[in-house]
Amino acid sequence: MIAVNWTPEAERTFLQNLEYLSYRWNNKVISDFINKVDDALQIIASNPKAFPSHNSTLNIHKCVVTSQITVYYRIVNDYTIDLLTFWNNYQNPDKLKL
Repeated sequence: MIAVNWTPEAERTFLQNLEYLSYRWNNKVISDFINKVDDALQIIASNPKAFPSHNSTLNIHKCVVTSQITVYYRIVNDYTIDLLTFWNNYQNPDKLKL
């Protein structure tokens, strides 16, 4: 299995999304989001190229977790994936810096 590393930015944005959900929604919505993230990470770990390329030069791919959130990740090598950010799709895409 491939190692999935969380960058500080991925940790920060994941927690930021959880905080937003806890403020605006209930525990079921939070649990559903966490389960969707877990499912996506299992697919990424077993088949990193399952999701579309965002930047082929940098080996960055994107996985839409929910209609609101996309996780961007880098395939470092055959054994390692770096999660880069959990991006809120309602943000200005010009602000996405990977």
